[in-house]
Amino acid sequence: MVNISSNAVYSFINYLHILGIERTQCFELINLTEQQLNQQKLVDIKHYQALYDHAKSCLHVNNLGFRYGQHIHTDRWGVLGQIIFTSPTLEVALANQRRYQSIAGSLGTPSFTIENNTVTLKWLPAIENSEQLAEELITSWIEFARRLTRSTTSPFHVYFSHSCLTTPLEYQQYFDCPVTFNHDFTGLVISSKLLKSASSGANVELNKTLTKYADSLLSEHSIQNPIEVTTDFIATQLPYKKPSLQSLSLYLNVSERTLQRRLNELNTSFSELVDQVKKDIAINYLTHSQRSLNDIAELLGFSELSAFNRAFKRWQQTSPARYRKAINKN
Repeated sequence: MVNISSNAVYSFINYLHILGIERTQCFELINLTEQQLNQQKLVDIKHYQALYDHAKSCLHVNNLGFRYGQHIHTDRWGVLGQIIFTSPTLEVALANQRRYQSIAGSLGTPSFTIENNTVTLKWLPAIENSEQLAEELITSWIEFARRLTRSTTSPFHVYFSHSCLTTPLEYQQYFDCPVTFNHDFTGLVISSKLLKSASSGANVELNKTLTKYADSLLSEHSIQNPIEVTTDFIATQLPYKKPSLQSLSLYLNVSERTLQRRLNELNTSFSELVDQVKKDIAINYLTHSQRSLNDIAELLGFSELSAFNRAFKRWQQTSPARYRKAINKN
């Protein structure tokens, strides 16, 4: 199950209330009381999507995610938001987001690559890309960066994999840069100099305390949901390096033997989960994006396209190219 933090749901309900939508309607829609929501750490993403659908129909705003992203606050991500805000630089903030993303939900993976004088930030979704959520995340990244650096900094370029939901000018005015829709990924390009920018909310001691608490949450989550934690970790690592049980052990501060035992008790193994995650991500990209096969193979950690082709034929009894062609026909 793909989930999102209850903090994010609560924050969105507060935003909708400001826009005139009754809180009672929102809680009825997600079939949870306010008390029940406060008692949960993670909530099924379908509740968040239901709130967006309801709000769009009430407010008649097509790009609500884009507008909400401009008003985002640290409480949207709970502990993760506070960790990001108190990080010393934007570079550390991004690294912390990648490390602790799972405590805010399993929506996808933030990825960034540095080349020459630019940084490309991409959002790799775990599910079919939600247009509203994609715009909320990318816009909130920029909003957070501006608040962290106390500047009106703008990216060089913003990309969305979906069609424009309103007029392109509205996006260009906010981002203050070219915005491309129907691209093969969702993300943005910024100057690498921004990574070293000091954070306005930097607080070494508080950040240290918060990251220690976040580590304990990860450890607790791994005990309660070992498969979910492991698959989230694998998905996060794949764009960067080959995931291993040893690296997961270091990430969670739990012994390899303990982790393997937990997975064995659930009739699976780390290698089987790596294979399953690669399959799920491959199918997601082939179905919901225009990424090239070479790009997908690289993101999944395959050394060459032929290796990806062999793995995909083992999973689906057909080649990735034929699979995509059949999906597009339907």
